[in-house]
Amino acid sequence: MSGISSACIRISAFIAVLTPCAIAAADTFTVNDRVISDPSISVVDQEVDQGGGRVVWQDLAGNLWLAWLDPDTGAMKPRSGQGMLLDTGLASMTQTLNGPEWAFGNGEANVVYSKIVNGQNHLGAARVNYSIGNWQSTILPASLSEMSVLGSPITNTSDPARITYFKYDKQGLRHLAWRNVYDPSSEMILTDTTTTSARWVEGEPAMVTTVSSGGYHQVAYIDATTGALTQLTFDPTDKFLPVMWWAPEYGEYLLQTMVNTTDIGIYRNIGGVWTMINMLHAPTSKPYVHSPEPFTNNGQSYIFFVTADQLGQGGSFFGTPVGPTEIWIAGIDSQNPFYRRVDDPTQVVNKIDPEVFNTTKGPQIQFTEHDYVPNRFLLHSADSGLPPNP
Repeated sequence: MSGISSACIRISAFIAVLTPCAIAAADTFTVNDRVISDPSISVVDQEVDQGGGRVVWQDLAGNLWLAWLDPDTGAMKPRSGQGMLLDTGLASMTQTLNGPEWAFGNGEANVVYSKIVNGQNHLGAARVNYSIGNWQSTILPASLSEMSVLGSPITNTSDPARITYFKYDKQGLRHLAWRNVYDPSSEMILTDTTTTSARWVEGEPAMVTTVSSGGYHQVAYIDATTGALTQLTFDPTDKFLPVMWWAPEYGEYLLQTMVNTTDIGIYRNIGGVWTMINMLHAPTSKPYVHSPEPFTNNGQSYIFFVTADQLGQGGSFFGTPVGPTEIWIAGIDSQNPFYRRVDDPTQVVNKIDPEVFNTTKGPQIQFTEHDYVPNRFLLHSADSGLPPNP
């Protein structure tokens, strides 16, 4: 990736003139938040294939399902979400903390996931077998004691589909590992056991993760070809769930990450130093943020995220937000602050796992409503109010 060297890269101090709570002019946006799944069926942790207009998810019994999304309305087809059964026996998300994911490469879309085989963790994958015109699932070879898989993004068009995952050694220590989906000989493993899950960088054979350094969780960049790890941030705050994406308004890569579980930092590589250029915090009474991810629309970058009163147990960033939550989008420009709540504020319930889906009428934010009693998960789709891409 241009602008990143193997030398230590230090972040400059965050300048206090940034105003994370600044609010733009009154928003005339009208909320349009609706349930798009069958209320009798729990749809958990959906993942959208933007190019194919498809969504995958796993139910509470460990079944893997594929459904389709209406390009005009964002509605799920069929409404049950049970368009096609791809596999069974998936590991519980209470263990993996993540459901099925898409992994793209060489013009092919794969679904990758954690699977239980003979009582032990493995990785599974499903893809279309064009010779028979149908989906086929398989247990990935040499994937014993591996789980919590994430795949390469849709922008990965020329290289093989890749995955990153956790691998447990004989001592029970957890390591971050990665490989081409169907080639176990391509596997590389980090010896550092302090890294968290890693997200692939758009268009690059690289990932970003966090690593323990100097008593804090700091963002690090991993070259997937060489295995070299480079620390990117050094300021004395904890960072979680980083994502690096191509920002069209800058014509370069930017980095976003949770900061201290309460804010979202936006970083830019300025002269070889990853510098915070904005700090996002929605104008809400809920102090915590979770699940931030970038998306672009009409040449501008935005972040969607959850705000919450509590994360997991005692504010742990690993835990899913508990209690009533809110779904927001925000712009990244510190000079033109933009925050918009897109979920229905009259529904005071637990809302988690946002995703974006681009319809012909503009981006929609999908998210899951979790009703604790009964244990039920409903899939929502909410208008963003942003115009469609041309």
